[in-house]
Amino acid sequence: MKNIVVRRDFVVSPGPAADAPAHVLGAWLLIYGLCASDGVESPRLTSARAWDDFRWYQRAGVKVAQVEEVVAAGLARWDGDDLVLEGWDDGALRELKARRGAAAIATQAAARRPQRNQDGAQARNQASVRRGVKSPKRIG
Repeated sequence: MKNIVVRRDFVVSPGPAADAPAHVLGAWLLIYGLCASDGVESPRLTSARAWDDFRWYQRAGVKVAQVEEVVAAGLARWDGDDLVLEGWDDGALRELKARRGAAAIATQAAARRPQRNQDGAQARNQASVRRGVKSPKRIG
């Protein structure tokens, strides 16, 4: 996902996000970015408890200690070995997936429409134009 949608009420209204120090909120936002990425798109990071500093830093740009600070602040919680992020906006993800589906349908429809040139006339496939024409022979 190119854009991250964060619920404003989660960040601004009284609660864990409003009370968290800036560096913890920054770590939460980096983890949120990982959750919002195209490969994940979920507030649940499966088996994340087993990740070491290298894996956390590689995937989200945070270290294990920062993840534990995010959990301690109430911005995430452990569910077994999975990390579940608080403040996730499921509605925005559903809306994004619906827009992607509509865009895919529109793209397919546009690809089926005949191309037009600047004069408004239908463009011809160059391969079909060349079929009946012999190519000139090279001399020399």
